[in-house]
Amino acid sequence: AYGYRYKDLDRRVEQAHNELRRFHDLLSEANLLMGPAVKDYAKAIEKVQEALLVYPAQKDALILLENAQKKLRIRNLLDKARYHLGQKEFRYEDALKTVNDALAIEPENGEALELKGALEKKTVEWLMHQVASLQAEKRITSAIKQIVEVSRSVSLSQEVRLLLAGLEDKESHARKAYQN
Repeated sequence: AYGYRYKDLDRRVEQAHNELRRFHDLLSEANLLMGPAVKDYAKAIEKVQEALLVYPAQKDALILLENAQKKLRIRNLLDKARYHLGQKEFRYEDALKTVNDALAIEPENGEALELKGALEKKTVEWLMHQVASLQAEKRITSAIKQIVEVSRSVSLSQEVRLLLAGLEDKESHARKAYQN
């Protein structure tokens, strides 16, 4: 009976050691999957969840899980923003909102900041094209409204501010000429 106890204790110690090794291996895999070379956050989440089955509520694993979920949310938001950016009918409001949602999660995310810059540049290009079309149609008031609407969500470049000032000046002259 005495030898049986030691065998049982040895078996349990070995089992605990194996579980601990498995737990650490799963977290190591998750960390590799989240690294800059792979960035497979969905698989990393799976690995951490599997590790939590071995040791539920382990603090390091929960922190890693939360981080992987955050990174996955950001990746999904940026993919959605890129989709909006690439559409033939450019939807700057949707793309900008999506990028801003990603930045709300992680304000210093370089990829999101870079995408926001590209989005603002494309928005200004799109706006200039829209305004040129409206000017050609002598719809200056509509052009001004278009610029003002876009300026609510995108910081305007100096070029666009000058265009707006020029349009407002033309509209003012047109009103004065109409009143006389």
